[in-house]
Amino acid sequence: KRTLFLIGALPALAGCGGGVTRDVVPDATTAVRIAEAVLASTYGEKQMASEKPLQATLEGDVWTVCGTLPQGARGGVGSVRIAKRDGRVSDMGHTQ
Repeated sequence: KRTLFLIGALPALAGCGGGVTRDVVPDATTAVRIAEAVLASTYGEKQMASEKPLQATLEGDVWTVCGTLPQGARGGVGSVRIAKRDGRVSDMGHTQ
């Protein structure tokens, strides 16, 4: 028996049963977990493991989650913007 969790399905499910009555991404821990999944699927597990810990900040109704670059390291980090209300990823990228 398998359990399948679809992050992308969260906004679609909001229309079932009258809609979402609470924030889907209520805290930084949830935002980081979503960001880890999205970033790893795009940039790879190994790359994202090198950017931990991820830091989440809330600005208005949008979480911004960014990787951490070790002191003295060269390169960039992944980042994701996630809607607090419904979990939609509105922007994702990786700096150089």
